[in-house]
Amino acid sequence: AVGRGRGGGIRSVDAAGKTGSELLEDLYQEDSPAVITGLEIGNCTELWTNPDLFARAGGGSSVSVQVSSEPTMDYNHRNFEYKTIPFSELVRNASSLNSEKYYYFRSTCPNRTVIPDFWSQWPSLGRHVIPPNFIPRERWFSSVLRVSSAKCVLFTHMDVMDNVLMQIRGKKHVILYPPKDSQYLYLKNGKSDIRDPRNYNRSLYPLVSRAARYECMLSEGDVLYIPALWFHNVRAGESSMSAAVNIFWKRLDNRHYDPKDTFGNRDLIPARRGQEGVDKAIRTLSLLPPYYRDYYGRQLIERLSRKLLLQSLGDDDIASS
Repeated sequence: AVGRGRGGGIRSVDAAGKTGSELLEDLYQEDSPAVITGLEIGNCTELWTNPDLFARAGGGSSVSVQVSSEPTMDYNHRNFEYKTIPFSELVRNASSLNSEKYYYFRSTCPNRTVIPDFWSQWPSLGRHVIPPNFIPRERWFSSVLRVSSAKCVLFTHMDVMDNVLMQIRGKKHVILYPPKDSQYLYLKNGKSDIRDPRNYNRSLYPLVSRAARYECMLSEGDVLYIPALWFHNVRAGESSMSAAVNIFWKRLDNRHYDPKDTFGNRDLIPARRGQEGVDKAIRTLSLLPPYYRDYYGRQLIERLSRKLLLQSLGDDDIASS
């Protein structure tokens, strides 16, 4: 993997000779992404290079797939449709470099109230992949299989849980932004309006350039650690289908996570309650005339900044948020 970034670059953490707890401790020393080297992930990197073998190992089940005429999947504007097709057809279509359609698949459970587990849902494929030993099993939340066409771009988003991305087939270019720079990413419902940070309208979104941008190119066998709350955008390589396995886990105590959240994308319970309190404060202060509302609003922002943030907001940050 090759990594770089204006925020100091994506670090590399070597797993060789370390116990699982030692490796996890190294990852947690900094709340920043890391490419994990020296981690054995199995013979999947050899077996999944053959599309026919990969399709057969996946079985004959049908899967729900996102299909778009554009390579960039946009959840805010829904430029794709869901289709149910056999897994073998997904592999065949995603492997084609001449298709006019782009395919993206994230494994879920038929019963959406059940949390997906790659190794139990895909046992034939699971035998090829060695689960990472540094994630405490009792902290696991979900594990998912991801398959996409070449050049397919997954929207810029963040997850409330830590996760590792195990790149097995093809390459992936990953761009990441730290949580502290979220005010520059034009968020709507937790997702960024910046569909592809490699190619966007800079006059329409001028603040994006202020965000510290980290990036790396993952090759087959590379493992990327993505801390909770880091925004990331993923683009599959240009020359082949991409296949990867994602594992999400809870760093915090269970009481902080929504028990009804099966996708791992709902805000933490204390955060949601805090946001409800802010909404109430906004409604209350909105009863005042603008001159007074501005003064007390600034007082509230300054108080929140001083009490909660690792680094207080400056005037420019307040103006852009």
